[in-house]
Amino acid sequence: MGYSISHLASANHPNSIHSHAEPPCHIFLHNTPQASQGARAGRENSNQVFHLGLWQANQRILWLGIKGGEKITYTELGPRALDYTLCQYGLSRNIFRGPRKSFRRPYIACLGGSETFGQSVPAPFPILTEGLIGETVVNLGVSHAGPDLYLKDNAILDIARNAKTCVLQIMGAHNMSNPYYKVHPRRNDRFIKALPLLREEFPGVDFTEFHYTKHLLHHLKLMDPDRFQTLGDVLRKTWRDKMKRLLGAIRAPTVLLWMHNRSSAFSFDNDPLFVTEEDISSLSPWVLAISKYRPCAKPTAYSKYQFFDALNQDCHAEISMRLAADILAHVG
Repeated sequence: MGYSISHLASANHPNSIHSHAEPPCHIFLHNTPQASQGARAGRENSNQVFHLGLWQANQRILWLGIKGGEKITYTELGPRALDYTLCQYGLSRNIFRGPRKSFRRPYIACLGGSETFGQSVPAPFPILTEGLIGETVVNLGVSHAGPDLYLKDNAILDIARNAKTCVLQIMGAHNMSNPYYKVHPRRNDRFIKALPLLREEFPGVDFTEFHYTKHLLHHLKLMDPDRFQTLGDVLRKTWRDKMKRLLGAIRAPTVLLWMHNRSSAFSFDNDPLFVTEEDISSLSPWVLAISKYRPCAKPTAYSKYQFFDALNQDCHAEISMRLAADILAHVG
């Protein structure tokens, strides 16, 4: 039987790791289809408990059918801030969303950017996928990550190589070093250096004014759309090369997660930025499957600095169901 997920508030839970004026919200994964029985059923039948320390505020319980009588429930939070644990693995200097996982049993590793990390939701899709398939799923997502972050992190590549299966979110082509500019090795959305080719193509620009890749790219597009088109083509080629290198370094059977949100014309609202269906299809020989999902929420209003994760809890629940089905179909 599959799992249900119910959110229960407990001010004095014996395993609570948070102490706040308001009680945290605990997520219980349990194997009863009768999630509506409430807190008592959740606690008595609990298989695993994840303490995310979520604020109780204007919560709304939502139900999504999985199959048969099995259901998944989660809580959509109000405007109060989330509070969850962070962790590190091995010698990696990157910070990941907890809870920290053990690698003693077969596991699935999820690599990706802000959507995988799940900064703005109580339960991102990796933890929901774990509940659906009954196997450990390690969330190795990092906010604003690009391929460079993983290519430079041998500790995380080792975790990915030893995974039963990897899920690799398709990240945009802007947050990575390329022939035009360099980005920070861990904060890939940070622009740190303009290379000679960029200075040659866009003379007269004071690149010290820019700290984020999207801020820079937005300015360059307004300045010279034709040269910006050439820049975009170079970014796409670099992205294809780096994604093939990353898939080759991972080596484990991999499912690409494509969160598809783009229009026919270029827009900074497109996600993944610059990457086309042709680019993604070129990776097919290196992967088990491409799991495609069109987000149910539109990106937030454009910021010249960066975008933030705009996927709400509904989206993460839908992604987890799609992803679980694709993993089970190709891996079992």
